[in-house]
Amino acid sequence: MTELNKKFELVAGISDLGISDFVTTTKSQAQAEIDNATLVPAITNATTTKTLVVGIETKEANRIALNLEAKQLTKDIKADRKKVTKIITDDWPPLIKAAIGEDTGKANLLGYGVKWVDGGHTIDEPSIKNSVPLIKPIGNYTHLEQEINVINSKSNKVAVPWDVKHTNLYQFFGADAPTNVKQCSYLGIMKRGKFINHFDAEELDQDVWYLAEYIPKDDGIPPKVSEAVKSHVI
Repeated sequence: MTELNKKFELVAGISDLGISDFVTTTKSQAQAEIDNATLVPAITNATTTKTLVVGIETKEANRIALNLEAKQLTKDIKADRKKVTKIITDDWPPLIKAAIGEDTGKANLLGYGVKWVDGGHTIDEPSIKNSVPLIKPIGNYTHLEQEINVINSKSNKVAVPWDVKHTNLYQFFGADAPTNVKQCSYLGIMKRGKFINHFDAEELDQDVWYLAEYIPKDDGIPPKVSEAVKSHVI
């Protein structure tokens, strides 16, 4: 019978322990070395090792306390920031405007920027009051079909202004440009700034004019009409 080649090794078993179990285990082990000092006289640093473990335990407790404190501080900062924002954004402006009127210099002196608004929107935003529909040159067309594209004159984008319901499109056949939409035939509502116009065969080889019209959300505001743009039916 072959004898096993056994080798005696010590297993500490602490490498994978969490910090709490690590402290408990190593403190107990260091104390065991202290209590049995005569068993292994070569170990002379058991007390120092236990002191290190106690230090780890203290630092971990402090870390946990600081972490909790940090979380509370974060909550406090968030709450206080909300209060300050309300004061400066909501509470002070009415008082300041009552005191200085529309004096931009004094507003800047008090740390505020200035913007002019109309209907809850800045006057720099495209609106039916400061822009018109703009028909782009008719360049994408085929036999008896044309694609009409409309953008905003201020933004150069297809989106209609905030105070516009939609854009109507009209056409007019003739040598001279129409002066208003009443002279024209209604084609329909633009969809995302685009409209595909289909012609009848008898309209072939004629000049056609287009007008685009912004229809306002407020019935008290008149519509805005584009300049007429000419094309030719092929």
